[in-house]
Formats: sequence, C-alpha cells, structure tokens
Amino acid sequence: MRRPNRYATVPIRGIAAHLRLSRPLGFPGSRAMFDGPNPMGDVAVTTLAAPISVVHVDDANVVSAGLRALLDRHAGFDLIGEVATVAQAEELDADPDVVVSDVELEDAHGAEVVSLLGASFKRSAILALTLIEDVAVVQRVLDAGATGYILKSATPYELYRGLRAVARGELYLQPALGVTVARGLGRPVDPSSATHESLSATETEIMRLLVLGHTNGEIARMRGVSLRTVESQRAHIFHKLGRHTRAELVRYARAHGLVDDAPS
Repeated sequence: MRRPNRYATVPIRGIAAHLRLSRPLGFPGSRAMFDGPNPMGDVAVTTLAAPISVVHVDDANVVSAGLRALLDRHAGFDLIGEVATVAQAEELDADPDVVVSDVELEDAHGAEVVSLLGASFKRSAILALTLIEDVAVVQRVLDAGATGYILKSATPYELYRGLRAVARGELYLQPALGVTVARGLGRPVDPSSATHESLSATETEIMRLLVLGHTNGEIARMRGVSLRTVESQRAHIFHKLGRHTRAELVRYARAHGLVDDAPS
C-alpha cells in the first residue's frame, strides 16, 4: 500500500486557513503559527527563528489558561513564566523578551504595575493585556514605560502581532485603540509644563545616559537591550519632555540638577 505523503501542502477551509504548520503536516507534536490569513488558503511548512520568550502576569486563571493555550499552539513564542502578582513576578528567575501583564492586579494598579515590572525586567518589553479601554489609563500606562496595549477582547492575530512588535522595540496599540490614543500621543507637549517626573525609572536612566553623551548603540549594549528598544524609549523621553534635540535635553537636565557632568 502506498504510504501518505506527510509533507504535502493540504488545502483547508474556515479558521484553519489561518494556520501555517511549523513542522510537516501530521508530525507528532507540531505547533501551528497563527500569522493571519494565508492568501493561498493552504498550509505551508515554515522555518522559524528563535521563539520570543514571554512571562505572563494576571490574577485571572481563565485568562492565564487562554493565553497559555494560544502561545502553546504557536511555535514563535515560548511561555517561560506565569504568575498572579507583581511580587511573584519579581521573584522569578527569568529574563523574557516580553512581559505580558494586566494593569489591575492584587498588589498594584495602572501605571504602577508597569513601573514595578520595568524595574525588575530591565531588558524586557512590557505589553499590557487588559479589559480597561479608558484612553487616560492607556496614556498613563504607556507613559510608565509599556510599549504595547491590547484589550482582552482582541483576536489571537492581534495578540501575536503585538508580541512581535514590542519584542522588536516598537510601540504597538490594538487597532481599536490606536487612532484615539495616537491623537493624544501626537499632540505637542508644552516644554514649559513638561517635567521629568512623568518619566519611568527606565526612561530616567536612559535620559541620564543620553545627557552624558552616550549613543543609542552604547546605551543598548550597557543595558543589554536592542537598539530599537533604546530608540523607542528615547522617542518617548523627547516627547514627554517636549524636547527635540540632545542639546535641549542637556539644558533641561542641567537646569533641574539631574546631572553635574553633562557635556555641552
């Protein structure tokens, strides 16, 4: 009897048309990649880069189980930790690419969640995954250092896109929120009313290094993060302070006594 070809590309229909298998069709333990609709409507065999490591922080067991299932079926991600509180996250011996967290937890709320996680996971991007749609909350969470914000009503495809984007050091907002929040982000800041107190701990440290004359590449190496991450954080710093050049940043830092030995 002729044995079936386990490496064949097989046309499929419905939701399965969003699957691309990371191993030959029918291979035991194969994990699927949800990368959006395949224009050919077929299953395609793909070769993957190293998966993006993820820690999840959420006190809702159902949400944790759902995210675990979504990431487990996708070969591009590796869930390396699950906890319910910021305190538990701080005890983890993990260095993930991305920390996915709700912003309403038992021991911290809103922007405080992001600030605390950012202090513990200095190399990691932080992606908020929450039910809260309030634009003011979104803005505060982003100001605290998060580089992504997604609602729990998002599709798996939106979640995967967000994880990849923040892992690359980019800002990601779920499309349903993006337009409204972007309007707020795009409004110019009045330099006379801007204050460094709006910066997260990470942004304050990067500002200090910028003022001392370090390049983006040097800062990335010093902090063990990607160049894109530093570039994104630098953009946030300049926007929050209403500055446009490093010289303006140096003048601001000197005027507020933030550094003593900044080069001119």
